[in-house]
Amino acid sequence: MIKVIKEGYVPKVIIPQYRIKCDHCHTVFECDKTDTWFKMMGHGEGGQYINCPKCGEGITEFMNTNWIIINLDEIREEERKEREANADN
Repeated sequence: MIKVIKEGYVPKVIIPQYRIKCDHCHTVFECDKTDTWFKMMGHGEGGQYINCPKCGEGITEFMNTNWIIINLDEIREEERKEREANADN
């Protein structure tokens, strides 16, 4: 007889959406949109923001020319789903 001790889960396959190169330490890394947050940079200007996993330097999409969007279609689909979910509430 099989006895389940702890129920597991199927991990979500994360497809990286951004490839970023840190201007400070030159580390190249990939991340998902959920790893970033929106930060205002000035008068109505802003963009996605993340800290470098190696040196901790703050990196902004607005100021970093080495911020490459890998899966733009997937990002737009997620944003559409978020808008639809918020419209229902």
